[in-house]
Amino acid sequence: MDTKGLMFPKPKDKEVKREKKIYKMKSKSSKRAKAVDIPTSVKKKVLVRDKGFCVVCGQPGIPNSHYIKRSQGGLGIVQNVVCMCINCHNDYDNGKDEKKVKMIHDKVKKYLKRQYKGWKEEDLYYKKGL
Repeated sequence: MDTKGLMFPKPKDKEVKREKKIYKMKSKSSKRAKAVDIPTSVKKKVLVRDKGFCVVCGQPGIPNSHYIKRSQGGLGIVQNVVCMCINCHNDYDNGKDEKKVKMIHDKVKKYLKRQYKGWKEEDLYYKKGL
């Protein structure tokens, strides 16, 4: 279709401002989002600490599992991240079997307590303003 000669309406100032605002919001990450993300440096430390194996079942795993979930404000720090295989990670994050989720939760908690002297769950949450 030839668009030559067609007149397209010029965007109104409000529409242009709105578009810019949406773009700005998407490109600017919140402090909370940054705090709960797992930096590469943390992933490397966790990979070494856990020797690349799932702390739940012992299968090969990757360091991308939060003990306190991101959605609950769990920080992306070594004291809150462990290696898990895909199956255990999926069971922990999306599991329907409450007993299995609790078993994984308890096992990871016990593991992290052994790794860090003075480890406390309350230190793993994002706190606004800090």
